[in-house]
Amino acid sequence: MKIYFLFATLLFRLYTPKYNFDYPDVRRDENQVEDYHGTLVKDPYRWLENLDSSETKKFVAAQNALTMPYLRECPHRDGIRQSVTSLTNYTKFGSMKKKGNRYFFKQSNGLQNQMSLFIQESLNGEPRLLLDPNKLSPDGTTTIVDFNPSEDGKLLAYKLSEKGSDWVRLYFMNVETEEKFTDKMNETKFTRADWTHDNGGVFYSKYFIIKKNTENLTDTESEETWKQQLYYHRLGTNQDEDILVVEFPDNPKWSCNGEVSHDGKYLMVYAEDELGPVLIHYINLVEFLKILQPMPTMIPIVENFEAEYYYVTNDDKFFLYLTNKDAPNWKIVGINFDNPQDLFWEEVIPEDPKFVLEWAVPVNHNKLVLSYLKDVKSTIQIRSLDGKDTFATYPMDPGTTYGLYRKRDDTEFFFAYESVLTPKRVYRLDFTEHEKSPSVSYH
Repeated sequence: MKIYFLFATLLFRLYTPKYNFDYPDVRRDENQVEDYHGTLVKDPYRWLENLDSSETKKFVAAQNALTMPYLRECPHRDGIRQSVTSLTNYTKFGSMKKKGNRYFFKQSNGLQNQMSLFIQESLNGEPRLLLDPNKLSPDGTTTIVDFNPSEDGKLLAYKLSEKGSDWVRLYFMNVETEEKFTDKMNETKFTRADWTHDNGGVFYSKYFIIKKNTENLTDTESEETWKQQLYYHRLGTNQDEDILVVEFPDNPKWSCNGEVSHDGKYLMVYAEDELGPVLIHYINLVEFLKILQPMPTMIPIVENFEAEYYYVTNDDKFFLYLTNKDAPNWKIVGINFDNPQDLFWEEVIPEDPKFVLEWAVPVNHNKLVLSYLKDVKSTIQIRSLDGKDTFATYPMDPGTTYGLYRKRDDTEFFFAYESVLTPKRVYRLDFTEHEKSPSVSYH
């Protein structure tokens, strides 16, 4: 994106012919005002966010009619296009996950509009194309937003988006046969898709859509969304048969998502308000799957919107969370779900006064991979699960690192590194070799 911006700036500096631009008129809606905690904020161009309205389409067409003749006459345009094409023509990798013995990852050849999804049966196996979104729409704007294989790697849930929309549709595939199921989940965005460990189905969130009586609104992109609800979808059934698991009818603007614990015994339910902090509840997943009744009993763990929490792992009902509660540089706490009051929380990884704890991932049964950040440089650290021992530390160059997946019982771990000067590289930590430095798996 930065490269495109720089070349666009260069184009206009090199080529500024004398044009008498007649900019299209744009309507101001002075009645569009939001009240943010007593402060009134005008948003007169909100109507332009409705991409499907005839008024927005007319304005975009007028903008293009003004811009494109100017660009077509630029003598430097072809040279800049060739330079940008050359600079971006290299293999790119996206998110990567391992489930069972299979490796799933996104990749493009450099000039494709969207990344395709590949699978390898082993670390050094031959990649097999699983899904190519470039073939799903004539304009190449359908993208794989996310994908989630089942625990054994035999089934796949994947989310597709069109034309850059936040709205996605959730689909399913048999990984071995590449057969696509007829199941399709609509009215979803900002949702997980967590499998139960028996491969019976997934938990996902969808919105209750309020239809607006406006002739210009044609689909859910232009409709109002309220009351996100958590459902359980059983594979092979229709969406209208899905089981309602959680809703917060008294708080329709809350979002909610469900995450299955690593042992498959619990469903953690996160409710989030508009400001970011979350509430945590949990559901006994073993009991729920026996009866499959709507609105199972939900037990509260965190009942106040005070901080953010990210699940790390658990041993039965003792859960580890990465949190910024009373810790702006973040820390890891242990919460006993049978006694969840914060008075009884255990501080497993204390907050570092100088380094920000970016993420934490369990691996090799009893270890944690941590990433600390200071002065735009990350440091990867290997710690024991109880936080008492440090086994290895790997300083990284200036840039960004992030863990690609987490699987506690695995003996290998992958994380990605990239910077403004370095394309994404994926590193592999092999825990069968004692204190070996990260090796580049692919880049």
